Amino acid sequence: MQLMANRDETQRHGQALSAAGQKKAPPEEICKLFKVFLAAETTMVNGLEEHSGTCGVPAEVVRQVKTQHAKASRMAEQVCMVATPGGSRRLYAPPLYAPVPQCTEKTLMPGVPCV
Repeated sequence: MQLMANRDETQRHGQALSAAGQKKAPPEEICKLFKVFLAAETTMVNGLEEHSGTCGVPAEVVRQVKTQHAKASRMAEQVCMVATPGGSRRLYAPPLYAPVPQCTEKTLMPGVPCV
């Protein structure tokens, strides 16, 4: 069930990030939101990797999730460079994780039951 809580947390931060982008928030605000989103996402992906065997998540799904997270990390890096005076400070050493796919309450992935 912790995977579901982590997923929900990641989605909540992703929605906040999306809303800020739609309202054309300044780069500083979006950078902060990206940092929080990526932290939640990393926690989710770590849990997904740790429990993928228990939940029956295919290795290919985990690879796809990591690829998506890498893309989000690169985007955050660009936004935070713009937001930082001088534009050269790194957000963090980006892990290679990706956003978790959308899930229903009783499955992590459609057709993949999870505890």
